[in-house]
Amino acid sequence: NAAPTPFDWRDFHDPELDRWLQQVMASNNDLAVAVLRVYRARLEAERVGISTAPDVSASLSSGINRPLSESSAWNKTSGATLSTSYEVDLWGKLARQRDAAE
Repeated sequence: NAAPTPFDWRDFHDPELDRWLQQVMASNNDLAVAVLRVYRARLEAERVGISTAPDVSASLSSGINRPLSESSAWNKTSGATLSTSYEVDLWGKLARQRDAAE
């Protein structure tokens, strides 16, 4: 159940984009403050366990058994499961948790 890694402009591995965004943030205090707030909120959400991404899980199973009767037949079973879940914040629970974390 690993949460997806948030997107970051550094994922482009473009030095020119890095320089340009650093210049923009250095000369625009409002943008720099907003970036820091987003970063802080993301860290705090991770700390308190709030996830805004869906959970994905997978499992595989297999087995073999033989009935207790005199039968010589073996029963083989196998299965695979993939499930996803996502918590929709209909009543504001996640929003209240985020606000309390701040």
